[in-house]
Amino acid sequence: MSASPHQWRIALRLRYSSRFSSSVKWVYENGLAFFGIRNSWPVIARNGHTLKKENPFTVLELAEDVGGSLASRNRRLEILHKFALSQAGLNTLDEIVWNIAKMAIAELDFEDCVVYLLGEDEKTLVQVAAHGKKNPVAEEILNPIRIEFGSGVVGTAAATGTFQLVSDTRKNAQYIVDDEIRLSELAVPIKYEGRVIGVLDSEHREENFYTAEHVHLFTTIASLASIRIDTAMAVARLQATVERLQTAETQMNEIRKEQDRERKEATAQMIQASKLATLGEMATSVAHELNQPLSIIRMAAGNARRRMSKNSADPEYLIDKLESIEEQTSRAAAIIDHMRMFGREATEEPEPIDPRAVVMNALELMGEQLRLAGIRVETQLAEDCPSVLGHSIQMEQVVLNLLTNARDAMSERDGESKLTLRVFSDHKGVHIISEDTGGGISEEALPRIFEPFYTTKEMGKGTGLGLSVGYGIVRDMDGTIRAENIGDGARFSITLPFGR
Repeated sequence: MSASPHQWRIALRLRYSSRFSSSVKWVYENGLAFFGIRNSWPVIARNGHTLKKENPFTVLELAEDVGGSLASRNRRLEILHKFALSQAGLNTLDEIVWNIAKMAIAELDFEDCVVYLLGEDEKTLVQVAAHGKKNPVAEEILNPIRIEFGSGVVGTAAATGTFQLVSDTRKNAQYIVDDEIRLSELAVPIKYEGRVIGVLDSEHREENFYTAEHVHLFTTIASLASIRIDTAMAVARLQATVERLQTAETQMNEIRKEQDRERKEATAQMIQASKLATLGEMATSVAHELNQPLSIIRMAAGNARRRMSKNSADPEYLIDKLESIEEQTSRAAAIIDHMRMFGREATEEPEPIDPRAVVMNALELMGEQLRLAGIRVETQLAEDCPSVLGHSIQMEQVVLNLLTNARDAMSERDGESKLTLRVFSDHKGVHIISEDTGGGISEEALPRIFEPFYTTKEMGKGTGLGLSVGYGIVRDMDGTIRAENIGDGARFSITLPFGR
């Protein structure tokens, strides 16, 4: 025969029976390949005329024009090529799944297509994209549903990992009605590395609608899309994890801010309590400090009154006494103002302060107490010293606490009482050193000396807050404070960074 193969029509009928044999062989006749089962041959026809016929079978019939077969194959390749191109520029999971749903409608002439993906619980399938009546507007799904593994046609496809083709849903007890009843359904699992990650599902109002070609195309599309879907799902999970971590970090930052705020409030309260305690301890010293200018004022006023009563007070004498009174009044006012400022809470922002001025101001408040206790004070203040960044009143409180502790330690001992205060700077920062001859700190107390409410003094003679508050103030200035024993006393060393 010289007819072109494209003109041949091949019809193959197979009938299932208990006598069905697995013996299959290929036979070539007139350049065409046929296969036979138990010596039963397919029907070969040309232009409707039978050329060879032996024992026709009846379950599956394949009748296909050879030329039509090539056209169908080209059509499949064209659809898959379009699908691959359409997916190439997509990145997000939403873009990928919605593209699949729209491609199925546009290229396969389906009425409906829904993409299901594995839920977070890995036990249910979630509708994530659709086209047709399930997708009335934009990228929205009408009444999205969840389907459990093994439930319905979609769940069975996911559970078994094989496609499910239902020709008549009226005869299928597993069929689940979604937006409306349709008579045909095709569900194809989306698998990546043998693991089901979703299902492509399509329904049609006609029974027996889906063909073997539909199954082939739908399965191939699912296979092509699986790696992109799995990658996008992994990226989405990673993004969700990142977002959760960022949310957790934000929450932790808020908690830290709140804790920092509470810590600062508690520290401020402790500082204030310590300052008030210090003010109470300095009451006697302040009284002495104020008593001196008041005494001078009283004497100047008395002398002027007596001269005036005898009419012997010349104007120059009176001016001299009045200037003395004015000077001592200013001195008393300065002491009172200093005490008032010291007792006030520090609310201003940190500012550059001179550490030497801090030491001298503290000595001005404590000087009379130290003198009354018989303590000799020696100061070694560098002529040129950089400033530090902080609150001057708080730094005065730190120094005052050191002076108070040194006074108490030396007042309990016999012998020379000497307090040395040094201020200098080097490459490490600015240093404020206090050294006394108070016998030092016991080995037991030394590691705990900066703990809140820890004190070595007798009950009622100390709050245990002074050094702890000082430690907190120095720490907030990014500085350090340490205690050590030297010779016959103790040394407290404060190191602060240079002010900017």
